[in-house]
This record gives sequence, C-alpha cells and structure tokens, in this order.
Amino acid sequence: MFFSLYLYLDNGVIDDLTVVNDTGKPEDDIWNTSVAPLSKETRETNFEEGCMDTTGKRWHGCFGKILNDNWEMTY
Repeated sequence: MFFSLYLYLDNGVIDDLTVVNDTGKPEDDIWNTSVAPLSKETRETNFEEGCMDTTGKRWHGCFGKILNDNWEMTY
C-alpha cells in the first residue's frame, strides 16, 4: 500500500487532497488544492472513498486518516 500527501504552497500545510468534483471517473476528477487544513469529516470521507477503494483507481485519503488518528496507522 502507498499513500500520498500534499503540501499546500499557499500556507505550508501538509495534508490530504480532496475531490471537489467527483466525476465518477477518477482520472477526470477535479482536486481541491486550495483549502488546508482539511476537516476531520473531510478526511474520513476521503479515507472511505479513496484509501479503502478496492478498484485501485483512487489513492487519496490514507494520509488524512493517519492525521485524524494522531499519527497512528490504525487501519
């Protein structure tokens, strides 16, 4: 398993990415790169929809889960 993290250049925060416009086709999704830090709720949604995706087409959400769980990998 691998995960990504994103450095928001406008404020220097390291966090997860979140999808602004979910097209149903991961390759066409539009990502939000301007709002950080993300809320715990957004990170949990990312984890469920991205990190736990079994198709292998989504890969976001794992890092946000680690942040929410106080830097512990609990999944």
